Amino acid sequence: MNSAISKKFSCIVFTGKPYSGKGTQAGLLADKLHYELFSTGNAFRELKKQDTTYAKRISETIDMGGLMPWWAPFHMFLGVLIRFRSGDGVVFEGVGRSLEEARLFEEVTKWLSIPYIVVDLEVSDEEATRRAEKRKVTEMREDDHYVPTRLLNYRNISAPVFDYFLSIGKAVRISGIGSEEDIHKEIMRIIEETALKLK
Repeated sequence: MNSAISKKFSCIVFTGKPYSGKGTQAGLLADKLHYELFSTGNAFRELKKQDTTYAKRISETIDMGGLMPWWAPFHMFLGVLIRFRSGDGVVFEGVGRSLEEARLFEEVTKWLSIPYIVVDLEVSDEEATRRAEKRKVTEMREDDHYVPTRLLNYRNISAPVFDYFLSIGKAVRISGIGSEEDIHKEIMRIIEETALKLK
């Protein structure tokens, strides 16, 4: 575990466009730091298997490439935060997809005194589309068939989230272009550098 990072950031949040590599990099970082990994997307995909009205609505939204209402994922990551203990660490992937959700996340973590940093992975729409086309062949996920919709939702709803976290001094932006290992190393470097600057 990197002591500089773990002492300053108990929680690390990944944001970015669909297909920016958030899931991959969140997993690599969680393994590196020995932090818990929480993926909103994975949690929703598990939920859609249930036989409830809520699960069915979640399933319809996922299958059409839509974005969940801001309140839908909140009870999921809130559950992670309220059982947080001193010395714990968690990497969130897919948290803060709207301004309302981001502000709630800031409010809860501030009240619980859980320090965090947001890592935004930046890729172009063209690169995101190229990756989506590749994933259609390898993984056959339903939401991969609605790439334009997902990118539009990102621009209209999720893109302002980074500016919000940046405005309160809680975010960094890193290029999502390159090998998985090179991007991971850059993420580690930037987070550690940011942690060392904090008093």
